[in-house]
Amino acid sequence: MLVLGLAALSAYLWTVHSQYVAQNSELRAEAEELGTSVAEARAMADELQAQVDETNAQLQEAKDTINGLANSEAQAGDDRQSLIDIADGLQECADLRQDMIDHLNEAYKWTASSLRAREADITTYCKKVTKAYNEVIDD
Repeated sequence: MLVLGLAALSAYLWTVHSQYVAQNSELRAEAEELGTSVAEARAMADELQAQVDETNAQLQEAKDTINGLANSEAQAGDDRQSLIDIADGLQECADLRQDMIDHLNEAYKWTASSLRAREADITTYCKKVTKAYNEVIDD
């Protein structure tokens, strides 16, 4: 009976061992598949992150370009307005000088000091306009 018990125990242990080995092989194969899947997922995530980084860099470059263009357009608008103001000032200067010539043609109606004061005012104004023009052109 002891031999029969030992034989039954040996058979049971052999069956449990065989099942353990089979299960262990199955688990190793699944772990290897999971490891491969994780490695592939990590590689894909790294590739996607590189694409996101590249897209972000392109987006920043586009934003910088748009901001630069907007600033250039704003500056051009400011420069245009400055030039319009200067052109208006030059026209006013020409009109004032013509007015001075008219005064000089009728000098007998004015005092010498009033003519000199008028000439000084016109000269000062025209110099300011010329200075503003030079500042815009030199920028």
